[in-house]
Amino acid sequence: MVDNQGQTYEDAGFEKRQVFDIDISRIVTEYRAQVLIDSADNRFVADFPKGINKAVQYGQTLKAHAVYLSQYQ
Repeated sequence: MVDNQGQTYEDAGFEKRQVFDIDISRIVTEYRAQVLIDSADNRFVADFPKGINKAVQYGQTLKAHAVYLSQYQ
């Protein structure tokens, strides 16, 4: 290639750079268990899905990201 001042240039390829990003969004799933009380004041609570043990807990995806960021970065 020659520019308008007569200088010649040769194509030497490309340099490349990459940017990786993570789109973090919050997803909250609420589970409710019905509570019944009979006439003798006995309390009955429906079961939550398997693995739902606490009032608030982290999901598997968040746990996996935390491990990845602490171990591989």
